[in-house]
Amino acid sequence: MRLNKANDIRIIHMELEGSAALLVQLDEEFCYDPNKVLGKGGFGCVYAGLKNSRYPVSVKHILKSVVSLKELQQLKREIETMRRIDHKNVLKLIHHLDIPNPTTGRKELYVITELCTGGNLAELIESYRSTDRRFSELTVLRFLE
Repeated sequence: MRLNKANDIRIIHMELEGSAALLVQLDEEFCYDPNKVLGKGGFGCVYAGLKNSRYPVSVKHILKSVVSLKELQQLKREIETMRRIDHKNVLKLIHHLDIPNPTTGRKELYVITELCTGGNLAELIESYRSTDRRFSELTVLRFLE
């Protein structure tokens, strides 16, 4: 692994599964691959990332420039709520960072959660709805446990 520092942007060149990857280093623990977008939303993108260069995580980059003050306060409450919840059916918050963007000088918000593969609950419900299947009572109870 080689670390470059230019204009306060830290880029890691790393060999992953036989191919070179360019990763953005957020702090000592967390980095993400800007080429591996897992999803997009109104406030930014979600990227595949790593904790300690080996554990897969999800990194949500929230562009504060497109977020109103009210929405930002709501996001901070959501982060605080996620921090307190420890449930097997709820995505686990690992860390969050509020760090300056080296280009604009504005702080950007990064929310780091466990990596969840296989889609989300809305997609699962829609897949059942589109095939006229129904969740059994047992399945619903498992979600609520």
